[in-house]
This record gives sequence, C-alpha cells and structure tokens, in this order.
Amino acid sequence: MPFRIPKKRKAEAEAPSEPAPAPPPPQPGKLPDAAAIAAAAAAAAAAIGLKLPSPQPQLVPRPPSGPPPPPQPPSGFPPPMLQPPPPGGPALQPPPPPQPPPPRTKNLSLPDGWVHCAPGGAAICNLAPVKTPLSAEYFENREIARWTPDDCVAACGGAQKVGLIVDLTNSSRYYQPSEVPPPTRHLKLAVGGHALPPPPLVERFLHELQSLPADTVAVVHCTHGINRTGFLIAIALVRLHGYSLCDALDAFAKIRPPGVWREEYIKALHDSFGGPPPPVPEKPEWEHRTETLTSRWGGGAAPPPTAPPAPAPDMSWPRK
Repeated sequence: MPFRIPKKRKAEAEAPSEPAPAPPPPQPGKLPDAAAIAAAAAAAAAAIGLKLPSPQPQLVPRPPSGPPPPPQPPSGFPPPMLQPPPPGGPALQPPPPPQPPPPRTKNLSLPDGWVHCAPGGAAICNLAPVKTPLSAEYFENREIARWTPDDCVAACGGAQKVGLIVDLTNSSRYYQPSEVPPPTRHLKLAVGGHALPPPPLVERFLHELQSLPADTVAVVHCTHGINRTGFLIAIALVRLHGYSLCDALDAFAKIRPPGVWREEYIKALHDSFGGPPPPVPEKPEWEHRTETLTSRWGGGAAPPPTAPPAPAPDMSWPRK
C-alpha cells in the first residue's frame, strides 16, 4: 500500500501566519538592560515554538556577623607591617615623629702657629700684609689677643683709609665678608696652602690694586700673611713700583719678618724676574706649632683632622 502524505486542515491552511513581534529598537547612546534582552529572547523563542526555562531567582549572600575583615593589600604589594588590633584589644599608637639631626658644630680650631705669629699692620707702597683675622666667636673662652676684621682694619689705618681687603686663604671658616667694616671692600682670591697663585689670579690682583684711589691702603692676608701674601706683594712692588726682586723681598721682610721663606715661592719669583738669586730666610719658630688652647673642642684637645695636605706647587710660572 503506498504511503500518502496527509493534507493540512482547511482552517490551518487558511489561517494567516502572524509575524513575531520585533524587539524595540535600542535608543541611541543607551545600552539595553537585562529585562529588555530577556523579553526579546522570549518573543523570539515563542515565534519558533521554543519553550525557554523560567529564570531562577538569584541568591544574595547574607553579610557575616561581627566586625568587617581588614582590607587586603593589592596583589603584588607586601603585607602591611602593622596589623589592626583584634576586637577589644588596645589601640595602636602612631609612630613617633622623626628626630631632627643634631646641629653641626662650627670648627673653631685655631690655625697652627696663628697665636705666635705677629698680626701685622705696617704698609709699604700702601700694601699692608697681615695674618688672617678671625670672627669674634673664635675668642670666646680663650685668653688670646683679639684680631677680628674690625681690629685688622683699625690697625691698618681705619675704614676710611683701607679700601680693600684681599683674602688669599683657601677657606671660608675664619670670618665672613659681612664682618668687614664698610666702606672697606672684601675680595676673595683663594690660593691653596703652599701653592703658587696662577697667572690669572695675579693679573686680577694687580688690576684691583691699580683701580684703588691714591693713598688708599690695600690689606693682603693669607693664613699667616707671609708666603702667599709676600709672593703677591713682591710681584706688585716689581711690576707696579719698579723694585728689583731682591729689593722687593727685602722691603717685605722688614715689615713682615722673617719674609718669604719658602723656597718654591722664591724660586718661582727668580725664574720670572731674574737677577741675583735672593737669599732664603730661616723658618719662623712657630712653624708647624699646633695650637692647643682652650676651645670648643675641649681644653687642650687637638682639633678634628683637617683636609689632606695640598699637592706639590706648580713651578710653571711664566717669565715677564
């Protein structure tokens, strides 16, 4: 018997097919929410005769009883050093603020041989060599003669006569330029100990002397006011006042005994200006004498270690 395909019922064949409702168009700039998406999915499923399972209610976990747990650090960071105290325990105290560093004590040790070196004050051709003055605080609790910038200027003629103080020391701890009484001007031309002043510094020194008014005194000092000071004053006497080298060194030695006594300075001057070799004076008795007077470092105590000795002097002084 042949197989026959059953015909559709007349009612089903004549019933028009209704199109599935289209989901509402999304509003521009706004994403559809979860309810709209679910409704659209249900309508599409009903159009094709598919039955979707009913949504299950979501379970919301109940918050735990008791205090909330401490916040956890982000991944990759070490755990905090201080953990919060347990419930009912003592409260943590904040750490104490950092203590400021102790103030640095200024070095008030006296230069070696400074006490036994004469202060100076006499002038030749308006050039007055002296030892370095010191701030007033150096003389606290010390029974030594004062030699401050005020004392230095007064000994050389007073502030109205002294127009310039040339400081050759390689340190700024002895006194401050603000301590020089006005209208005297302070000029710093630092030269290392036992070192020869370079030619540009010598030219600056001579230029400053030539720019001073007539009958104005220029005070020149290094630590003791002898070798570096005598070296520059001897050059000034030769180049600005027509002295020979031997006469310049002899005139300096008369107002600042014993005169320039370091051989490296005398040799550099002789190589530059020529003439008969100048004699080399004897070293002063206070050379390398360490001052152990009462100071802030303690009675009789040695001062803290100083900087390493200066390198060997440069003997390449140009001839004029």
